[in-house]
Amino acid sequence: MNTHAWILHLIALGLGLFGSASGLGQSTLPGPDEVGLALDTRDGGLLLEHDVELARWPLTVGFRVRLFSAAGYSIFVASETKASPAHWEIFSEGGRLTLYAPGMQPDHVRTGVDLSDGAWRAIQVAMTPERVRVAVDGEVVADEPVRRPAELAGLREGMAFGRLVEGGLGAAAAMDDVWIGRGSALESTGACGSTGRLVARFPFEDNGGGSLADMIVRERAVVWAERPQPVVEAQISPRFTPQADAADLDRIALLLAETVQRLGLTTPVEAAWRSRPALLAHWRTWSDPARVFLWNPQMHRPEGRVYDERSLFRSEDHDAIGTLLRRTRTLLEHRSALGGVESIPAGVAADLERLERADTVSRGQPWAVREGLYYAGCAVRRELMLSDPLLDFERLVCISRGTWAGTRWTCRGNGDDLGGHFATQHFGFITKPGGGLWLVSDWKRQP
Repeated sequence: MNTHAWILHLIALGLGLFGSASGLGQSTLPGPDEVGLALDTRDGGLLLEHDVELARWPLTVGFRVRLFSAAGYSIFVASETKASPAHWEIFSEGGRLTLYAPGMQPDHVRTGVDLSDGAWRAIQVAMTPERVRVAVDGEVVADEPVRRPAELAGLREGMAFGRLVEGGLGAAAAMDDVWIGRGSALESTGACGSTGRLVARFPFEDNGGGSLADMIVRERAVVWAERPQPVVEAQISPRFTPQADAADLDRIALLLAETVQRLGLTTPVEAAWRSRPALLAHWRTWSDPARVFLWNPQMHRPEGRVYDERSLFRSEDHDAIGTLLRRTRTLLEHRSALGGVESIPAGVAADLERLERADTVSRGQPWAVREGLYYAGCAVRRELMLSDPLLDFERLVCISRGTWAGTRWTCRGNGDDLGGHFATQHFGFITKPGGGLWLVSDWKRQP
């Protein structure tokens, strides 16, 4: 895979846009040989980047398909959007296998073969500017003369399996063993072509946890298409929704104030948390070190994978308080070593020592007894972090989502594929009420 496509592949993995060979979009449905995996196109299909090798005729496309429903249209393979002069698609209507290419005369080659029996069928379509031939299970079922310009100026829009490139129509099917070859030869077995030149093949098999990139022949870049938008009965208001657990946040604010007073801490600024319950909610989220593993179950052994291993959770930390204070001590030592002592708020070092002593004395006691130390430590760490000279500015320019629950009108618990992740380049933030560009002043204290 070229460097640009590989970087996009890694970004998409990090955002959850697609999974491994055994993950999102693949079904454990038996393949045509009753073993292995297949692409369940009901999950949204597959998109390929534009590649001239996949666009020029003569071209032979082969795949195995199991149609679940004959109702309406099922798009098996499509090249570019319908707006492109070079568009073509292999589809079924009412279960009947057909090729459609608007730049070709006639623009349809119909086979009359009914795929709606629920069985796995091997399909091959050989396309040249003069002739189109279609084979099902090794038997030629259509052989039609056609006229199509040898070179059609397309829109460089790529190819899709199980859907149109532009979306809108998908397929109620499972697909397997998709292959694309240069030339017009048909195989008597319907298997992956050996005559002509193989351009790309997608077996959709479990390759031991490898990524989809491992399935690509000749560096063909591939990304998952997003799942169809679910229909919801009620829209979510873009207006701000107060915290549902305001009572617990009030309890934490009171506990924090009492701990600061009891230990004689001077660094924490009470106004910073009294007027910002979301800050307390964020601290509370990370009071359990296991929280990060709930987000990413595969982070079992992150040692050796981080820039500074002092940022990890350690068994000797005992709990979130130990981790927090150790990290804060590391940050203070780092700032001091850089010679920026004058920028460190007065009292931070003394406050940290008080917290460390209180942590040592109370270890072994229930969390309810020690909880105040955690939030007081968060407040001290916050003041230390925000005093960094690199953060010596008071205004931020940012982009907001259109709703508090996500970037789309979806169910309240939406995931990355529905806009739950704040990735505006994917989810069209400006199309929803309330989204836009904002200038935030005094972001450290009272935004």
